[in-house]
Amino acid sequence: MDQHSKSQLIKSYRTRYGRCSKREKSGIINGIVEATGYSRKHVIRAMNRELDIPKRIRRKKGSKYAHLYDVLKKV
Repeated sequence: MDQHSKSQLIKSYRTRYGRCSKREKSGIINGIVEATGYSRKHVIRAMNRELDIPKRIRRKKGSKYAHLYDVLKKV
């Protein structure tokens, strides 16, 4: 799961999180922690404030070290 998808997941749960009871909030946090691998504290902070969703990064050209990858894997 990339950064963009994780941010979208948190954003989709944020409105429901604000209206839930404490027990339901704990369940939402547990689900997000399992899906994203974030710590509980990070998820709680992200749910309580607005985070901007990062744009996807797309490379236009290949790496200048691509020809060395096969050699490094053998080593």
